Amino acid sequence: MDLNKDLVLSTDGSVHGLGLCVLQKDDEDGLLHAVRYGAFSATPHQANYSADDLELTALMYALKSVEQLALLRHVTVITDNSHVFWESH
Repeated sequence: MDLNKDLVLSTDGSVHGLGLCVLQKDDEDGLLHAVRYGAFSATPHQANYSADDLELTALMYALKSVEQLALLRHVTVITDNSHVFWESH
């Protein structure tokens, strides 16, 4: 993981589990490359969450996994849930 590069977080949540991938753009080929993966089984309590809450829980885990760097760098989130979408400048 390059501490000088911005982060891209790709997350997904379901009643079975929560997944995350941290990516960074390569300067040479311009493509995103995975620098960290993570997955968690959903707890019985989380299995009762709505789809939106599961997606946001996955995002929370992803942000916590790179918290110190995310506070200093631009973070882009890739999600398949439109309710999670929010943009700030």
